[in-house]
Amino acid sequence: MGSRDKSAPRLSRGIIFLATIGAAILAVIIFILSQRGETSAVNIAHDAPDPISVSVGEVRASSAFDIQEQYTGLVTARRSSSLGFEAGGRLVDIAADVGDKVRRGQTLAKLDTRSLQAQLNASLANIREAEAALKLANATVERQTILEEKGLLASQSFDEASAQAASAEARLLAAQAQAENLRVRIALSHLDAPFDGVVTRRFMDEGEIAPPGQPVLEVVEDGVLEISVGLPLDVASRLSVGSDYPIRVEAQSFSARLRTLTGIIETNQRTMTAVFDVPEDAGISPGSVARLETQQAIEQSGMWVPVTALTESDRGLWAIYVVMKDGAHHRIEKRLVDLIHSEAERAFVRGALQDGDVFVRDGLHRLTPGMLVTPVTTSSDARGEG
Repeated sequence: MGSRDKSAPRLSRGIIFLATIGAAILAVIIFILSQRGETSAVNIAHDAPDPISVSVGEVRASSAFDIQEQYTGLVTARRSSSLGFEAGGRLVDIAADVGDKVRRGQTLAKLDTRSLQAQLNASLANIREAEAALKLANATVERQTILEEKGLLASQSFDEASAQAASAEARLLAAQAQAENLRVRIALSHLDAPFDGVVTRRFMDEGEIAPPGQPVLEVVEDGVLEISVGLPLDVASRLSVGSDYPIRVEAQSFSARLRTLTGIIETNQRTMTAVFDVPEDAGISPGSVARLETQQAIEQSGMWVPVTALTESDRGLWAIYVVMKDGAHHRIEKRLVDLIHSEAERAFVRGALQDGDVFVRDGLHRLTPGMLVTPVTTSSDARGEG
C-alpha cells in the first residue's frame, strides 16, 4: 500500500514534464509559422523574367563594297648630297654646322691651299718666261724671213728659227695649262653648296686631314620633298601619273601628285615604287612616315555591320543575333554569316540575312538564342552600318 502511494506521484510528475516539453515545441512552431506568414522564405520565380533591352540596327544589303587601303612610304628630300673634296688636304675652315640653312654656291668648308698657291705662282712665272721666249723667237723668225726672201740666208737657218718659235709657243701653252690646273685644284679646295638646303650631318672638324672623297658635310635640299611608296602591282596599275592622291602624315592629310612609277619590280617584296611630289605648303619634314590612302571597289553581295554585332560560331563561321517578332514580344534568333572583309569598326558579311532584318548591335555576351528582348533603335554609325 505504501509503495503504490509513492509511485503515483512520480508518474504524475513525468506526465506533466512531457506535457510541458510538448507545449514548448508547439509554441516554437507556432512562432515560426507566424513570422513566415504566407510568404515562402525562398524566393522562387514563377513568372518569366522581363525582356532585356538591346540596341538594334537594320540590315542594308549592298551589291558591292569599297576597301580602304593604306600603303606606307617615307618622306625624303628630292636631292641629298654627302659633300667631300676631290683631292685630300688639311681642313682649315668649316663654315656650316648641323641645322644651318645654306644657299647654292655658298662656301661651306676650305682646305689649306698654300702649297697649291705657291705652285700657281711658279707656274705664272713660267708663263711669263715662256711668253718672253716666244716673243724673241717670233722676232728672230721675222728677221730671218726678210733675209731669206733676199737670198741672204740659208734655208736651214730659217728652219731652225721657225722650230725654236714653235717650241717656245708649246712651252707657253704647257705653262698656261699647268696654271689652269692649279687654279682648278684651288677652286676644288673650297666646298660649295650644290643647292639650297639644310646641313644635316657634319663628319669632320678643322685641323683634320680630309682624304679624297671622304664626306665632310651632308646637305639635304630644303623645301623640295617627295614621297616614295612601294605598291603591289595591281594597285600601281590603277594609279595615273600626274593625278593627285590623298596622303596622310601623322594627323595631317593633303593631296600629292604622282610624278612617276619606276616600272621596276623590287625582287624581294614584289612591289613597284611610286614617287609623289609633296606640296610646298604641306608643312612636313624629311624622314616622316607617310601613308597613301586608296579605295578599291569589290563586286560582292553582302552588308556592313558593326564588328560588335559578330560572335564566333562553328566551322569558321560567325553569327549575328536577329530580333524576330514573336506575337506581342521580340525574341533572339541566331543567324550564321561569312566574314568577307573587316576594318577597325565594321565588317562586310554575307549569309542568312535579308535587307531590312533587325540585328543586335552589341552586348552579345548577355544574350542567348530564344531570349526575349526589347529592341531599342539608335542612330546608325556610318562606319558601322555602311
